[in-house]
Amino acid sequence: MDDMKKDLISSLKEREQVLIKLNEACPVCMDPYTPGTAYFLTNCTHVMHKECIKGYITSEIDGGKPEITCVDPKCKKLLAPEDVFRNTSDD
Repeated sequence: MDDMKKDLISSLKEREQVLIKLNEACPVCMDPYTPGTAYFLTNCTHVMHKECIKGYITSEIDGGKPEITCVDPKCKKLLAPEDVFRNTSDD
């Protein structure tokens, strides 16, 4: 793993720890974050539980949406292809 990827992973873990310390809640399910549950969207600053974004993306695809935007209704940014792939693949 290269240094840039290690730095990014470290930064995301730090951001998740801040969410946990502040007792922030997922905007989808309203449950607080716990270690390893936060998913940070690539094209915007929004974050939600991994399972919540996965459910949202699956629902949008099943509904035939050709483009999937952020779950926040005020945010019109399209989800990055890697966000969709990571949350719909079987890995």
